[in-house]
Amino acid sequence: MWSNLAHSHVSGVAVERMLNRQRRSQITMPVVFTCGLGVVEQGPDTAHPYLGSIDHGLSQTPQVWMDLQVYDDAGSLVLNLDSVEGIFPDGMVAEMFRALTQAVRLLATTSIFCDETLTVCLRFNTEAIAELNATETSDAGALDTRTTDPTLLELFHESRHRHAERAAVIDQSRELTYAELDAESDQWARLIAAQALAPGSVVAILMEKSAYQVSAALGVLKAGCAYLPLNATHPQARNGRIIANAGARIILTDSHDHLSETMMRQCVVMSVPEVQESTAGTVDAVRPTRATGEQDDGDAWRGSARASVEPFPRHTDSRG
Repeated sequence: MWSNLAHSHVSGVAVERMLNRQRRSQITMPVVFTCGLGVVEQGPDTAHPYLGSIDHGLSQTPQVWMDLQVYDDAGSLVLNLDSVEGIFPDGMVAEMFRALTQAVRLLATTSIFCDETLTVCLRFNTEAIAELNATETSDAGALDTRTTDPTLLELFHESRHRHAERAAVIDQSRELTYAELDAESDQWARLIAAQALAPGSVVAILMEKSAYQVSAALGVLKAGCAYLPLNATHPQARNGRIIANAGARIILTDSHDHLSETMMRQCVVMSVPEVQESTAGTVDAVRPTRATGEQDDGDAWRGSARASVEPFPRHTDSRG
């Protein structure tokens, strides 16, 4: 942020005009945040506030639909949200502003802000929210009938079936074919499945960018879980809070240096050496299954997560 502020003498409007000239297209900045915090030294006895005494305000910036202004005035924080009439549904901007001010008040008065959940513009999104959250099914392995789009795991299985010996992922030290990536991800999946997690459980992946990170993500999906990717360069305390808030019980990592003592105490840690040892004794042991009635000629193949790794035992929620 500070490096960007070093170029503050070039305004956003100037950048917009330069881009329009360069690209010969109409580039807009519909949502603008204007911050006046700290621009002028303010105090309770300041005679002339940052923007003076305001009785009525009106924004008329070309190609801007919404402008949020924030500044301090006589020891108070002032928020002002301007928007173009007729673009947004009636009441939406007012609800957005209400949610914003509610969040700011919580931030100012609550020490554990992240424990609070705010839903913005609930009455405009009720149906969409309900549909997105309707993930429960009678069969834990059933595909989501709301969409016919292939899953990430289905796409990988199709590529593995078509191009088993082609390069799938390349990093600084290794190159894996689709077959090798499939086998390595199987090892991650076996380690995870041995913990008997409930379907859909969250598994954290705390690694540097590498082929192991890719195989770990696929392994999590094969085990019927959801993966939580974390940046290994971020502070341990931050990653630890994310893991705790997500309820992850397993961490896949390429180095214990990424882990805090709390992470190692509260979670099951699985590392790259464990997968290396397992993979060394396995030769393409698990292959994706084909859909019923499909030919072996390499035509479009669509697998499913529930049938992708045959040796894995079915596991149910151990919590009853």
